[in-house]
Amino acid sequence: MSNIDEEITIRLPVEIKEQLQISARLNDRSLNDELNTRLINSFSIAFTSNQKHILNELRELFKNYQDSNRLTETSSRLQRLLEEGNQLPRLPKLGPSHIAYALGYEKASIVEAWFEGRIEPTFKELLQIAEFYGCQKDWLYFGGSTPFKPNKLPTFDSFDKLVNFMATSDEPHGTLRKVYLIRQDDLTGNLGIIKQHGDWSCQFYTTDIFLNDCLNDNNAYDTAFFTLAIHALRLDKISLQCQTKAQYLGYSIDAVSFQRLLSGEEHPLKIIQNGNCNEWCFKILNMAHGFQKHHWSNSEAFYKKNLDFINNNPYLQDIYQSI
Repeated sequence: MSNIDEEITIRLPVEIKEQLQISARLNDRSLNDELNTRLINSFSIAFTSNQKHILNELRELFKNYQDSNRLTETSSRLQRLLEEGNQLPRLPKLGPSHIAYALGYEKASIVEAWFEGRIEPTFKELLQIAEFYGCQKDWLYFGGSTPFKPNKLPTFDSFDKLVNFMATSDEPHGTLRKVYLIRQDDLTGNLGIIKQHGDWSCQFYTTDIFLNDCLNDNNAYDTAFFTLAIHALRLDKISLQCQTKAQYLGYSIDAVSFQRLLSGEEHPLKIIQNGNCNEWCFKILNMAHGFQKHHWSNSEAFYKKNLDFINNNPYLQDIYQSI
């Protein structure tokens, strides 16, 4: 036998590795010595036919575990999140070790093994990754759907509830940092909302609100209701229930980019980085501002129609006067 040791890499289920570590400590051996001892003994012991059968079944079990499609598929989804996150502007490029540190792990090796497809993370561990990137947890668990599937803006039966939603974080995410009001830069004026909680974590919401000059009975109320909330938030006229330091930003993006947001295939913050950050939401109810800035084609007509609708609706007018 050669005196030169050869180094090899093997995959083990995490449960087996934990048992080996316990046994190594009890025998006062390193994990490597424990593995070597057990392998050497396996060749020197005469097995009965029944023991050989059991051993062969265990070998087949390990082989099936290593060849599991789930390991490969989970690793692929994790790598996709890493690639999406590393395309965000003005943020450092991350590797698995950075994520391990951010999630509070004492060592990076276990998280690196998830991304490399050597060990399957638990659902609880996958949830940590999903919350870190703000992706859909079911997509990360099982695949299918899309990683950043949009949410639908809920319906609110009171003005305070809408303002609270716009001013507070989404569970289980942390502090709300920024709210992006995204207008599709064409005649439809479709509105979307991105709520950003961490550097890499956000949620995108679709709405039935259209910022254009074609307001009618079907959409004028919802649009006016929402613009009043924007107006209140911009002026910091927020109830004590939802005090926030979030920053509110108006963005305009082209129709192709807006459709990319709706598809949910890419990280929302990556998509809007090439959009135009402008002032359209700063003074949404200021008629003079609307006529002066011309944020989009016929924007002045939208400002006028929207404000006229508010002034002609007693409930909305009361809200406007109270802000």
